[in-house]
Amino acid sequence: MAATVIENISSVVWTDISAASGLSGFISNSGAQEVVYMEAASLPLPSQKEGHKLQVGESVNYVITVGAIYARTIARGSGVLAVTGE
Repeated sequence: MAATVIENISSVVWTDISAASGLSGFISNSGAQEVVYMEAASLPLPSQKEGHKLQVGESVNYVITVGAIYARTIARGSGVLAVTGE
Protein backbone atom coordinates (compact mmCIF):
# COMPACT_ATOMS: atom_id res chain seq x y z
CA MET A 1 0.00 0.00 0.00
CA ALA A 2 1.30 3.45 -0.92
CA ALA A 3 2.01 5.98 1.81
CA THR A 4 0.83 9.59 1.60
CA VAL A 5 3.14 12.35 2.80
CA ILE A 6 1.81 15.85 3.57
CA GLU A 7 4.23 18.53 2.38
CA ASN A 8 4.00 22.15 3.56
CA ILE A 9 5.34 24.52 0.92
CA SER A 10 5.89 28.28 0.63
CA SER A 11 6.35 30.95 -2.00
CA VAL A 12 9.88 31.73 -0.78
CA VAL A 13 11.75 28.53 -1.68
CA TRP A 14 11.25 25.36 -3.70
CA THR A 15 10.55 22.23 -1.63
CA ASP A 16 11.54 18.70 -2.69
CA ILE A 17 8.15 17.00 -2.48
CA SER A 18 9.27 13.64 -3.88
CA ALA A 19 11.97 12.76 -1.36
CA ALA A 20 9.77 10.49 0.76
CA SER A 21 7.51 9.17 -2.01
CA GLY A 22 9.65 7.38 -4.57
CA LEU A 23 10.01 7.64 -8.32
CA SER A 24 6.32 7.86 -9.21
CA GLY A 25 3.00 8.71 -7.66
CA PHE A 26 0.35 11.39 -7.32
CA ILE A 27 0.47 15.03 -6.19
CA SER A 28 -2.74 16.55 -4.83
CA ASN A 29 -3.14 20.23 -4.00
CA SER A 30 -5.05 20.02 -0.71
CA GLY A 31 -4.28 23.60 0.32
CA ALA A 32 -5.96 26.90 -0.46
CA GLN A 33 -3.32 28.24 -2.90
CA GLU A 34 -2.38 27.53 -6.50
CA VAL A 35 1.09 25.97 -6.72
CA VAL A 36 3.70 25.27 -9.37
CA TYR A 37 5.81 22.14 -9.55
CA MET A 38 8.69 21.02 -11.73
CA GLU A 39 11.12 18.18 -12.18
CA ALA A 40 14.74 19.28 -11.93
CA ALA A 41 18.17 17.70 -11.49
CA SER A 42 18.89 20.00 -8.53
CA LEU A 43 17.10 22.49 -6.29
CA PRO A 44 15.86 25.41 -8.44
CA LEU A 45 16.95 28.92 -7.52
CA PRO A 46 14.44 30.96 -5.50
CA SER A 47 14.17 33.36 -8.45
CA GLN A 48 12.82 30.53 -10.68
CA LYS A 49 9.05 30.93 -10.74
CA GLU A 50 8.01 28.90 -13.80
CA GLY A 51 6.59 25.38 -13.65
CA HIS A 52 3.46 23.31 -14.14
CA LYS A 53 0.46 24.85 -12.39
CA LEU A 54 -1.62 22.82 -9.95
CA GLN A 55 -4.95 24.39 -8.99
CA VAL A 56 -6.60 23.97 -5.58
CA GLY A 57 -8.16 20.49 -5.42
CA GLU A 58 -6.35 19.28 -8.55
CA SER A 59 -4.23 16.10 -8.69
CA VAL A 60 -1.61 14.89 -11.18
CA ASN A 61 0.53 11.80 -11.71
CA TYR A 62 4.30 12.17 -11.66
CA VAL A 63 7.19 10.01 -12.81
CA ILE A 64 10.72 11.13 -11.98
CA THR A 65 13.18 10.66 -14.81
CA VAL A 66 15.95 12.91 -13.47
CA GLY A 67 16.44 14.53 -10.09
CA ALA A 68 13.32 15.26 -8.02
CA ILE A 69 9.97 17.04 -8.04
CA TYR A 70 10.02 20.50 -6.48
CA ALA A 71 7.04 22.74 -5.65
CA ARG A 72 6.20 26.21 -4.32
CA THR A 73 3.12 28.39 -4.04
CA ILE A 74 2.54 31.05 -6.68
CA ALA A 75 1.21 33.75 -4.36
CA ARG A 76 2.72 34.76 -1.04
CA GLY A 77 1.86 32.42 1.79
CA SER A 78 1.94 28.70 2.35
CA GLY A 79 0.34 25.68 0.74
CA VAL A 80 -0.25 22.00 1.41
CA LEU A 81 0.36 19.13 -1.00
CA ALA A 82 -0.46 15.48 -0.42
CA VAL A 83 2.13 13.31 -2.19
CA THR A 84 1.37 9.60 -2.60
CA GLY A 85 4.04 7.27 -3.92
CA GLU A 86 3.20 4.22 -6.00
